[in-house]
Amino acid sequence: MTILAELKTPKPQPQPETKPGSKAYQAVAEAVGTLRQYQDIPLRFQKQWITAFLALMILVGTVGGLYLNVVSRTVIAGREIQTLQDDISVGQNTNADLQTQIATLLSNDSLQARALAAGYVPIKNEDIGYITVPGYFPQQDMTTVTPPTENTDLSLSSDFSESLSSWLTRQIETASLPLAQEH
Repeated sequence: MTILAELKTPKPQPQPETKPGSKAYQAVAEAVGTLRQYQDIPLRFQKQWITAFLALMILVGTVGGLYLNVVSRTVIAGREIQTLQDDISVGQNTNADLQTQIATLLSNDSLQARALAAGYVPIKNEDIGYITVPGYFPQQDMTTVTPPTENTDLSLSSDFSESLSSWLTRQIETASLPLAQEH
């Protein structure tokens, strides 16, 4: 072997003999070494972690605040809708009560009692008199029914009796005629 080959390949180092309790000691020493490494972290790195954590907390707080704002507005709008619905139902009940009162006041018994209290008396057939007015022509009743017309034939005209396929065939034939005449 040459000297360069010996330098390139490292020789295996002999492992020292380990005592039965030395492995535990090595594990503790390694753990203490890693703790020292973390204690030696520069202050800048710790500040970066603290800044990132605070930025994340501010972001979470902002999103939470926006969420609470939207939820509170929704609750307020829902409460206003419930209030308006209650007002509508109260208005509907009031209208129903007023319609009942009007129906009671306009009933025949009520109208007759009020007319008698006002001094009116029921009329008899003998007391009715008719007056004729010269030149007055009473309005004729209007009829909304149209008089029947002649019996009309409900069949389709020839313009509307062609099927889609026959119309399409006729259109293709008329479109191809100029081409056939040119040749």
